[in-house]
Amino acid sequence: MSKYVLNVRKGDVIRRDMGKVFELNRKRVFSIIEARQLLPIIRRVTEEANLRIRGLVSKLEAVKDHDQEKSKILEDQINQHVSDWQTKIAKLGAEGKGLWLVDFDCGTGYYCWKFPEETLEHFHGYTEGFQARVKMRDSKVATGNANKKQKPVETAPAQAIPEPPAGR
Repeated sequence: MSKYVLNVRKGDVIRRDMGKVFELNRKRVFSIIEARQLLPIIRRVTEEANLRIRGLVSKLEAVKDHDQEKSKILEDQINQHVSDWQTKIAKLGAEGKGLWLVDFDCGTGYYCWKFPEETLEHFHGYTEGFQARVKMRDSKVATGNANKKQKPVETAPAQAIPEPPAGR
C-alpha cells in the first residue's frame, strides 16, 4: 500500500512510494483517474480540518452567550482553519468551493466531491454548481450540459482528458 508524504505548507511536491509526483501550487486539469488518485489526500486534509473546526465550534457554543471576546477569538480561529484548508486544496490543484466541497477541473466542467463522500462520483458544468451536479456512471466521464436534469451520459473513457470547451 502506498504512503503519501504530505507537507502542503512547506513542501513543493507530494510523493507516493511508487515514484508518482503531484505538483503543488498549480491549478490543473484532471482526468477522472488522476482526481480519484488524489482524493485520499484531499479526504485526509478535509477530515483533519473538519475535526479541528468541530472542536472549536463546540467551544464557541459553550461561550458565545457570555464571553464575546472569547467568541471572537474562536470565530477567527475557525475562519483561519477554513482558509488554511482551502489553501491546501488549491495547492493540490483542485478548488475548495464551499465548506468541505472540492471541485476538480476536467476541461469540460468539474468532478465534484463533498465530505464525507467516500468516492468521487459526481460532475457539473462550469456554469452550474453543486445543486446541478449529476452522478457519473461507473468509470465513465459524464460530459455535456449538467444543467439538464437527465441521466449522465457515458462519452469518454476514464483515462481520457476531455477536450476543453472552445474559448477557454
